[in-house]
Amino acid sequence: MKTHWSAIACALGMVTFFNWSNIALAQTVVADVTTGSGIITDYVPGGEAIIVRGESSSTPIRYALTERTTFIDETGAPVLAEKITSGMPITVHYVRDGDRMLASRVVVRRTMSTPVAASTTAGGVITNFTPGARLIVRSETAEPLTYAVSGSTTYVDDAGTPIAVERIAPGAPVTVHYVREGDHLVASRVIVARPAAVVSPPPVIRQTTTTTTTKSDDDDDDNN
Repeated sequence: MKTHWSAIACALGMVTFFNWSNIALAQTVVADVTTGSGIITDYVPGGEAIIVRGESSSTPIRYALTERTTFIDETGAPVLAEKITSGMPITVHYVRDGDRMLASRVVVRRTMSTPVAASTTAGGVITNFTPGARLIVRSETAEPLTYAVSGSTTYVDDAGTPIAVERIAPGAPVTVHYVREGDHLVASRVIVARPAAVVSPPPVIRQTTTTTTTKSDDDDDDNN
């Protein structure tokens, strides 16, 4: 009888052991973490989600945020949620929970700098100038070119000294620094050349010779 109860107790112990083992194994299973990249289209600090437009798809993706979601930069330094705005490129680490995607980590990537357009120069003579609007320059070898000018366009002389736009008039020789933006030529800097000094020819000095005749006393006596 004792042997029978011992066998039963042993069997129950084995069942309990396997049940607890299965529970422990189930608790240690970690969901697969996936990453997705894109541009933030909608985000409110402290909100429940962040909306991202994927780099390979135009369809926005919604990632759910929790209290455990962390925001960092590419170096791993924490980023304040208040500094995260729409338009920022990010990489989201997330896990799937049914139909939801739970973000565990959001990596804010550095914004790529926009390449600076190469500047070109061209010279000629001003034929028409409207401050803040346009500058038309005629060169000796090409048709007149129209440059767009704005408040950021600078005007200087050969020495780099700023020139007031009121002093710039048609006929002035200029060198224009500009960049192409589509079909437009946008002037960033206009150098107004000083007109060449006109050298006057030396004055002609005419020498005049004056002859003076003096009558002597002997001539008077002869006449008498």
